[in-house]
Amino acid sequence: MQEACLNFSTVVMDSWYFENNLMRFIESKGKAWVAECKNNRLVLYNDKWIKIRGLIKGTTVREMASYKIDGKIYLVKQYMLDMKGLGKVNIVINMGINCTNILVANNLG
Repeated sequence: MQEACLNFSTVVMDSWYFENNLMRFIESKGKAWVAECKNNRLVLYNDKWIKIRGLIKGTTVREMASYKIDGKIYLVKQYMLDMKGLGKVNIVINMGINCTNILVANNLG
């Protein structure tokens, strides 16, 4: 099988594809990745493995940055934590009025 010659630096995906083996494969190709993440993934926070939903529950509105985009207000909090099976990752939690989104990336810069 011949590899496609595509010029890209980052792979973006939804939570369906966010799986440790795929992330390591993408990294082995020298690429960055950004993925939506379910709230049951484990992260190391204050020397304890907790689910991201616990991280969200413990995050107060005062700790979050507020951004207004197209008249909508978004509350955002960023963490740099170890994720089980992946090591150090960048986690961004976005809390809206009716939903919470979690994005995870290996680009730590």
